[in-house]
Amino acid sequence: MYQNYIFDLYGTLVDIHTNEKKAYLWKKMSLFFGMKGAAYEPKELRMAYETKIKEQEAALKMECRGSHVPEIDIADVFRQLFEDQAVSVTEKEIADLAKMFRAISIEELKLFPGVPEMLARFKANGFTLAVATSKPVEFARRVTDYFNLTQYFTYITGPDFNGSLPTKADVIADALKHFGLAGAAKAQAMMIGDRS
Repeated sequence: MYQNYIFDLYGTLVDIHTNEKKAYLWKKMSLFFGMKGAAYEPKELRMAYETKIKEQEAALKMECRGSHVPEIDIADVFRQLFEDQAVSVTEKEIADLAKMFRAISIEELKLFPGVPEMLARFKANGFTLAVATSKPVEFARRVTDYFNLTQYFTYITGPDFNGSLPTKADVIADALKHFGLAGAAKAQAMMIGDRS
């Protein structure tokens, strides 16, 4: 029997639906960019964003060659969009923009049925639980806090806005390290909910 369980967050514990095509989202994003000196019309910004996303996806697919392709770093995409307008912004401003983008693009966010009860049973039976997500860890912590799930996890890990833990394998390795598991002892942990 496993003693340590590592859960993916989105699509496993939490059901999330986003819409990055909403006109309202791009109006707000355009306003933010404009306030920082980077003039984009909403449609122009969306098209530039989508182009950069496609470029990053293609580059990552080439780099990974058949293995799991990591998440696109939207903070890096936003940084590039500012650079294209010759505008310099701080890392905090980029992180704030990424948070705003995620918040506005969410259309639905809910727990899958039975999740709190399941996690409570795991914890009551002495199992050690962690979250390992390829989405920014700051978002994951806010979501687990929002749904009052943080209490069940000894560790929540994922990439930050500085590029740490760029792949899901890095994120899982971080969770295993937190559990103190290495080598053959890794078999004492089970990953739940990720296809890769």
